[in-house]
Amino acid sequence: MRTFPKGCAIIFGGSGGIGAKITRTVATASSDVAIVYRNPADRAAAIASQAEGVGGAASLHRAEATDGWAVRITIDAAIARHGRIDTVIRAAGPLVNQRYLASTPMDEWRHPFDVEVHVSSRGGAAGDPAHARARRRQLRHARLGGHD
Repeated sequence: MRTFPKGCAIIFGGSGGIGAKITRTVATASSDVAIVYRNPADRAAAIASQAEGVGGAASLHRAEATDGWAVRITIDAAIARHGRIDTVIRAAGPLVNQRYLASTPMDEWRHPFDVEVHVSSRGGAAGDPAHARARRRQLRHARLGGHD
């Protein structure tokens, strides 16, 4: 029985630590997965193979999640491959250096917030009304972060 509707879950960071576990869980629940990764390609391919092994389709997309144009191309490629995106999951991270806040420069402090907000809005852009009307897509957005 399919837990997810027809289409795919696009998982930014889907081949790293927690992201790989999320990818496997989503695939086991009978959803196709679009795995977005930065490095390494062989690890992403192994996760895709595992996802396909439980019966779903998997696609690989190498992209930097902070690059708006790359995210848009990735979303379009996932839609072309899977027909639609049902769920967006952001599991890429960590963005915060693990040290005392008092010793963190302001630029480093701002960076994770900029990425979290902007990547989420870029990923969610596939669900904006004009984009949705043009492609008749439905999108749910979940934000998940993790550490390797």
